[in-house]
Amino acid sequence: MASSDSNERSVEPVGAAMPQCPTGRWWICALLGVVLLAGGTFVLANAMAASLVTALFFSAALIVGGAFQVVHAFSARGWRSLTLSLIVGLLFVAGGLLLAMDPLATSLGLTLAIAIMFLASGGLRLWVAFRHWQDHGWLLLASGLLGIALGVVLLAGFPWTGLVVPGIMLAIDLIFHGAWWLTLGLFVRRPQGSGGGIAHA
Repeated sequence: MASSDSNERSVEPVGAAMPQCPTGRWWICALLGVVLLAGGTFVLANAMAASLVTALFFSAALIVGGAFQVVHAFSARGWRSLTLSLIVGLLFVAGGLLLAMDPLATSLGLTLAIAIMFLASGGLRLWVAFRHWQDHGWLLLASGLLGIALGVVLLAGFPWTGLVVPGIMLAIDLIFHGAWWLTLGLFVRRPQGSGGGIAHA
């Protein structure tokens, strides 16, 4: 009994970390997946409008984060910490407000940031690939070249890419997330039909 109890305790934390999808209500997860897939497809078909919405969400995140930073500043100990936190929070709020006033410029800025990120991460992966070539470095090499190529494409098509790239990335995220939830729901449902005989036995 003691060994079984210890096994149950060791399994519980793993199960708690997994997303919950009750077997009897598998359709909830599947429905969520379908909704996300539909939303991702709609966003992909309206990438330009979605890019502007994404820019507004980014601006709102800066404003909210800055506001929390300002509130948190007054709980800091010492004038130096309070002043630094207050300045950082106000800068975030001011930056968010400025970006919200011009979503198009924000979308362009996000695209530039994404392009630079692709170039920097691609270059870093190339460097790591050659240093660890014996450890399947060719995979990192291919990944790095792809990242650099994406960065170059974004910069070459700028500013037109800035009108659609944030929206496309949001659409891809929704589609992959929706596919995951749909798969999870169908996976939970499968034992109900296929393992019915085993359950009754």
